[in-house]
Parts: sequence; C-alpha cells; structure tokens
Amino acid sequence: MTLLAVEDLSVEIGGARVVDGVTFRLDPGERVGLIGESGSGKSMTALALIGLLPDEAQVRGRIDFDGRDIVRLGEAQRCRLRGDRIGMIFQEPMTALNPTMRVGRQVAEVLQRHRGASRSQAAARTLELLERVEFHEPDRIARAYPHELSGGQRQRILAAAAIACSPALVLADEPTTALDVTVQARVLRLLARLVAEEGAALLLISHDLAVVSGMCDRLLVMYRGRLVEQGATARVLERPQHPYTRGLLATAGALDGAARGSVLPTIPDFLEVAL
Repeated sequence: MTLLAVEDLSVEIGGARVVDGVTFRLDPGERVGLIGESGSGKSMTALALIGLLPDEAQVRGRIDFDGRDIVRLGEAQRCRLRGDRIGMIFQEPMTALNPTMRVGRQVAEVLQRHRGASRSQAAARTLELLERVEFHEPDRIARAYPHELSGGQRQRILAAAAIACSPALVLADEPTTALDVTVQARVLRLLARLVAEEGAALLLISHDLAVVSGMCDRLLVMYRGRLVEQGATARVLERPQHPYTRGLLATAGALDGAARGSVLPTIPDFLEVAL
C-alpha cells in the first residue's frame, strides 16, 4: 500500500521550472532521503507536497496522499492535512517559529487546531511532547521564547510540533543545517526514534550524504529539478549509475584532500552553462 505517490510533478516560478517531472512513491513507515546540492529543487518539492509554494507558482502533475490529490485540494483542505496527517520540520527554526510566542504555546496550537483540544489539554500534552524530544525541564522550556533557546533546542521544538498529531508522514528539510556535529547527531537520533515510535514515513531532505546514508532505506537523487537516480541506499552509494550521483560521492570523499590543495570533481555541463 502506497502512502504518497508523486507523479510527473513540475513547479514553475517566474517562468523558471524549478521542479521538472518528478515521480516517486513512499510507503507507510518507509524512510527515504532526497539528496542533491543547494538549488536542485529539493525544498520546492517538499513545499509542493504540503501546499506551501509561493502564490505565483504553477504546479502540474499529481501528489496523491492517502487517496487525495494535494495539487487539486483547496487551501482549507491542505491546512487540515498540514500538522495533522503531514508533519514538517523546516530547515531554519528561527524563521519557522513565531518569535513573539512562547514555544509551548506554538506546540499547543497544533493540538487545538487539529485535535480540538482545550487549552488545558493542549498544555498538558505539550509538556509530554517536550519530554519526548528530550527536554528535562519541559515547564521551563514551554515558557521560553525562540530566541532564548539554542539552535538544537529550537529544532527539537519543531520536532515536537511535527509529531504532535501522530502524522502518517514527516517531512524534514535539512533539519541539521547550521548545527554542530554533536548536536546534529543528537537531532538525527531523536528524529529516527520519533518516526519509529509513530510508525510514520519520513522524507529526509539533505545535501549531506552522511546524514541520509545512516537514516534512510532508499535515496532519491535530484539534479536541476529532476530525479536522476533512485534506489536502495546501499545500491545508490555503492554502485551509483548517474554521473551526477557519482560526482556527489566523489566530492564527499575528496573534501579532506581538497583542504590540502586537491581539485574537487565537477559536473561538465555546469561549466558549459557558466561559459
């Protein structure tokens, strides 16, 4: 049984096609990594899945989620899906969180909107969620404003909000960007545990091969808005078929050498476009 089926998805913004004919599927409980460099269309694909593209965006294709085509839903119907059946962890929590609201109130709002919880019920459940994302003083954290928390703590707040309604799918867009290595590892372990406990599917978006290789069952490789390769994680990493995938792997392996003056691998057509 397929949870999410994306068929020939294209997104145009200002005359530029930023997502081009993307097709993939995601089964219940499956963990899939969407990888590619910045500007390849990964985040735009995720925003299309939850209907948060800019107003001027033109979307074609199908996004079947739980038997409904998200592309053809009205905004009110999409709002009912976001935060309820689909949880989202954004790349930059300082822009995703409201700076004027205490973080506990922001998590509680998800429960009130989608579960009809009373204010007291939502507050109590919020403290439970904060404990689940490994806060030892949930009362103190709930009263904090986003600027009073560290980057890793803010990302855990987004994780709590994302799983508040036990979604069937969690989208995580570069959730460890700008975090140091130790905090990054903690956030990834937490994310893996949460989706396993919820039985949720995960679409993990990243440019970091190390992140997705340890988390995902399958990989989707995106280049210039298109999916150029997909398959089981081990197969893609050990026997990449597309030149772009091979370039990503070679670049990741060459970074240490580059610090000593080595030349990083390049994709020829990038040079052709630049010239």
